[in-house]
Amino acid sequence: MIDADLTIAKIINEANGVKTFRFSLADLPAGQTLGQKPGQFVSVQIPTASGIQIRSFSISSSPLELDHLDITVKRYEDSLAAKALHELKEGQKLHLKAPFGRFTFNDADQNPVFIAGGNGVTPHMAMIRYIVEKKRSQKPILIYSNRTQDDIIFKDELEQYGRDKKNRSRHHPDQ
Repeated sequence: MIDADLTIAKIINEANGVKTFRFSLADLPAGQTLGQKPGQFVSVQIPTASGIQIRSFSISSSPLELDHLDITVKRYEDSLAAKALHELKEGQKLHLKAPFGRFTFNDADQNPVFIAGGNGVTPHMAMIRYIVEKKRSQKPILIYSNRTQDDIIFKDELEQYGRDKKNRSRHHPDQ
């Protein structure tokens, strides 16, 4: 379990109005690790014009990534916290508590099927990345829907998984 101020090491534009915020785990006290399972989430304290907002976001990085933690967030105009988060810059710090949640991948699961829409794909990506990085025998299937091509989060990565003959992932965008 972590309860610490972490630095935003990198901000990645993923899709239309969606950014991944990569937090460095180098800020953790010596010997402390996140220890999350794929699919869990973090609680983030976000400074806004109205004060601190506490919001939960799924972890989109694999637990095997020991040097960083990613959250992928869509900006909504009616969300003060998401808008404020999208205004932050690399090098700034936020307070995070993690991990939480029971929606996790079990290593005993065989050939899991994930169904997601829009930014609901983030916990599934943590699970898929874990399976791929661990070179597990499971062949994950992702059924993923979006409004437009520009809304596909992790598009390049998903297309790469689809080209890999060991995976069952296929990308069939509307034309």
